[in-house]
Amino acid sequence: MVRTASRGATSLAIRRATEPAGFSLLEMTVALAIMGLLGALAMPALSRIAERTGFSLDRQDLEQQLNALPQIAATQGRNLVLTSSTTPDGSYAAPAAAAGDPFPVKLPAGWSIAVDAPIRYRYDGTCGGGRLHVTTPEAEFDYLMNPPLCELRPG
Repeated sequence: MVRTASRGATSLAIRRATEPAGFSLLEMTVALAIMGLLGALAMPALSRIAERTGFSLDRQDLEQQLNALPQIAATQGRNLVLTSSTTPDGSYAAPAAAAGDPFPVKLPAGWSIAVDAPIRYRYDGTCGGGRLHVTTPEAEFDYLMNPPLCELRPG
Protein backbone atom coordinates (compact mmCIF):
# COMPACT_ATOMS: atom_id res chain seq x y z
CA MET A 1 0.00 0.00 0.00
CA VAL A 2 2.82 2.33 0.81
CA ARG A 3 4.35 1.82 -2.62
CA THR A 4 1.13 2.61 -4.41
CA ALA A 5 0.72 5.82 -2.45
CA SER A 6 4.27 6.95 -3.23
CA ARG A 7 3.92 6.02 -6.90
CA GLY A 8 0.70 8.08 -7.09
CA ALA A 9 2.44 11.03 -5.43
CA THR A 10 5.35 10.83 -7.85
CA SER A 11 3.00 10.67 -10.81
CA LEU A 12 1.16 13.74 -9.52
CA ALA A 13 4.40 15.68 -9.05
CA ILE A 14 5.55 14.91 -12.59
CA ARG A 15 2.21 15.92 -14.06
CA ARG A 16 2.26 19.27 -12.25
CA ALA A 17 5.72 20.05 -13.52
CA THR A 18 4.67 19.60 -17.15
CA GLU A 19 1.55 21.84 -16.90
CA PRO A 20 2.04 25.52 -17.71
CA ALA A 21 2.34 27.70 -14.61
CA GLY A 22 0.67 30.84 -16.11
CA PHE A 23 0.33 32.90 -19.26
CA SER A 24 3.21 33.40 -21.64
CA LEU A 25 4.43 36.85 -22.64
CA LEU A 26 2.97 36.34 -26.12
CA GLU A 27 -0.49 35.52 -24.73
CA MET A 28 -0.41 38.60 -22.49
CA THR A 29 0.68 40.81 -25.40
CA VAL A 30 -2.13 39.55 -27.62
CA ALA A 31 -4.71 40.06 -24.86
CA LEU A 32 -3.49 43.61 -24.20
CA ALA A 33 -3.51 44.41 -27.93
CA ILE A 34 -7.12 43.23 -28.23
CA MET A 35 -8.17 45.29 -25.20
CA GLY A 36 -6.40 48.35 -26.61
CA LEU A 37 -8.13 47.93 -29.95
CA LEU A 38 -11.54 47.64 -28.30
CA GLY A 39 -10.80 50.70 -26.16
CA ALA A 40 -9.77 52.71 -29.23
CA LEU A 41 -13.04 51.79 -30.93
CA ALA A 42 -15.13 52.69 -27.87
CA MET A 43 -13.54 56.07 -27.01
CA PRO A 44 -15.16 58.17 -29.78
CA ALA A 45 -18.59 56.82 -28.87
CA LEU A 46 -18.01 57.55 -25.18
CA SER A 47 -16.87 61.11 -25.90
CA ARG A 48 -19.99 61.74 -28.03
CA ILE A 49 -22.16 60.45 -25.18
CA ALA A 50 -20.38 62.78 -22.75
CA GLU A 51 -20.88 65.78 -25.08
CA ARG A 52 -24.60 65.03 -25.53
CA THR A 53 -25.04 64.62 -21.79
CA GLY A 54 -23.27 67.93 -21.14
CA PHE A 55 -25.46 69.69 -23.71
CA SER A 56 -28.63 68.23 -22.18
CA LEU A 57 -27.58 69.30 -18.69
CA ASP A 58 -26.78 72.84 -19.89
CA ARG A 59 -30.14 73.10 -21.64
CA GLN A 60 -31.99 71.79 -18.58
CA ASP A 61 -30.14 74.27 -16.34
CA LEU A 62 -31.08 77.19 -18.60
CA GLU A 63 -34.72 76.11 -18.67
CA GLN A 64 -34.79 75.90 -14.87
CA GLN A 65 -33.29 79.38 -14.59
CA LEU A 66 -35.87 80.83 -16.98
CA ASN A 67 -38.74 79.08 -15.20
CA ALA A 68 -37.53 80.55 -11.89
CA LEU A 69 -37.66 84.18 -13.10
CA PRO A 70 -41.25 84.85 -11.91
CA GLN A 71 -40.30 83.62 -8.44
CA ILE A 72 -37.18 85.80 -8.44
CA ALA A 73 -39.26 88.87 -9.30
CA ALA A 74 -41.76 88.04 -6.55
CA THR A 75 -39.04 87.27 -3.99
CA GLN A 76 -37.15 90.47 -4.73
CA GLY A 77 -40.41 92.44 -4.87
CA ARG A 78 -39.52 94.32 -8.05
CA ASN A 79 -40.40 94.33 -11.72
CA LEU A 80 -37.94 92.70 -14.13
CA VAL A 81 -37.73 92.91 -17.90
CA LEU A 82 -36.15 90.16 -19.94
CA THR A 83 -34.68 91.69 -23.09
CA SER A 84 -32.09 90.79 -25.69
CA SER A 85 -29.06 92.96 -25.88
CA THR A 86 -26.48 92.78 -28.61
CA THR A 87 -22.75 92.78 -28.18
CA PRO A 88 -20.44 94.92 -30.36
CA ASP A 89 -20.02 92.05 -32.83
CA GLY A 90 -23.80 91.84 -33.31
CA SER A 91 -24.42 88.58 -31.46
CA TYR A 92 -26.91 88.33 -28.63
CA ALA A 93 -25.67 88.56 -25.06
CA ALA A 94 -27.27 87.42 -21.82
CA PRO A 95 -30.63 89.04 -20.99
CA ALA A 96 -30.68 92.18 -18.87
CA ALA A 97 -33.05 93.23 -16.10
CA ALA A 98 -34.99 96.46 -15.88
CA ALA A 99 -32.85 99.55 -15.29
CA GLY A 100 -29.75 97.76 -16.60
CA ASP A 101 -29.19 95.60 -13.53
CA PRO A 102 -27.36 92.33 -14.20
CA PHE A 103 -29.85 89.55 -14.69
CA PRO A 104 -29.45 86.19 -12.91
CA VAL A 105 -29.37 84.00 -16.05
CA LYS A 106 -26.07 82.28 -16.68
CA LEU A 107 -25.48 80.98 -20.19
CA PRO A 108 -22.89 78.39 -21.19
CA ALA A 109 -20.09 79.63 -23.42
CA GLY A 110 -21.28 80.19 -26.98
CA TRP A 111 -24.99 80.25 -26.11
CA SER A 112 -27.23 83.26 -26.71
CA ILE A 113 -30.85 84.22 -26.07
CA ALA A 114 -32.99 86.42 -28.30
CA VAL A 115 -36.35 87.73 -27.12
CA ASP A 116 -38.87 88.92 -29.77
CA ALA A 117 -40.30 91.55 -27.46
CA PRO A 118 -39.35 92.37 -23.86
CA ILE A 119 -40.86 89.92 -21.37
CA ARG A 120 -42.00 91.77 -18.28
CA TYR A 121 -42.06 90.06 -14.89
CA ARG A 122 -44.11 91.84 -12.25
CA TYR A 123 -43.28 92.06 -8.57
CA ASP A 124 -46.19 89.67 -7.83
CA GLY A 125 -44.67 86.84 -9.93
CA THR A 126 -46.80 87.21 -13.04
CA CYS A 127 -45.51 88.09 -16.49
CA GLY A 128 -46.74 89.31 -19.85
CA GLY A 129 -45.45 86.36 -21.88
CA GLY A 130 -43.48 86.27 -25.09
CA ARG A 131 -41.24 84.27 -27.39
CA LEU A 132 -37.68 83.25 -26.70
CA HIS A 133 -35.05 81.95 -29.13
CA VAL A 134 -31.97 80.12 -27.79
CA THR A 135 -28.95 79.63 -30.03
CA THR A 136 -26.18 77.18 -29.15
CA PRO A 137 -23.19 75.98 -31.17
CA GLU A 138 -24.99 72.63 -31.65
CA ALA A 139 -28.63 73.65 -32.12
CA GLU A 140 -31.30 76.32 -31.97
CA PHE A 141 -34.65 76.10 -30.23
CA ASP A 142 -37.62 78.35 -29.56
CA TYR A 143 -39.82 78.69 -26.50
CA LEU A 144 -43.20 80.23 -25.97
CA MET A 145 -43.85 81.76 -22.55
CA ASN A 146 -47.56 82.10 -21.88
CA PRO A 147 -48.87 84.58 -19.31
CA PRO A 148 -49.48 84.81 -16.40
CA LEU A 149 -46.80 82.37 -15.12
CA CYS A 150 -44.51 82.29 -18.19
CA GLU A 151 -43.70 78.60 -18.02
CA LEU A 152 -41.45 77.58 -20.92
CA ARG A 153 -43.21 75.69 -23.68
CA PRO A 154 -41.48 74.43 -26.84
CA GLY A 155 -42.66 76.44 -29.76
